[in-house]
Amino acid sequence: MTRLVLVFAVAAVCCVGLAIAQDDEDTIKAEELGPNLKDHVGMGHTFRDVVAHIYRDQKQFPGYLKFDSENVRCRILVGEEDDRRALDAWSRGEVDVVKDMEFKDKKLQLLWIIYHSEIQPQIISITGKAVEPEASGGFGFMYIFDVSGLDRVKYSREK
Repeated sequence: MTRLVLVFAVAAVCCVGLAIAQDDEDTIKAEELGPNLKDHVGMGHTFRDVVAHIYRDQKQFPGYLKFDSENVRCRILVGEEDDRRALDAWSRGEVDVVKDMEFKDKKLQLLWIIYHSEIQPQIISITGKAVEPEASGGFGFMYIFDVSGLDRVKYSREK
């Protein structure tokens, strides 16, 4: 009986270790991903980086907000109609529309606060997958990271 419990305990530890290893496979360094987006098309990844620029011009990817981290070109879907109208107005130069706006999409709101309100660059965790967008027409000259998740990096404190 004791051996059976020991076998199950070892198996459980192995399963947990395997799950952690698989989770780490999805994490990639932004410096490696950025110049190699083409090699990662269709693959889901999470990377950490700093937001470098948010583009006002939304014509290249209608319905998306394009931004760059320090290493990776990204876009985030703007699904809420109110958010889309506000960003369209901002792209036309109507700065007051988004000055104190709270976006309905929490990922978009966090991106906006970090880029426009915080003084020190903040490292964020970005999840999604590399894609060849429709705008490239299938010619393989443009790749971008489609963002599905965005969050502040959480650090655990040792007790």
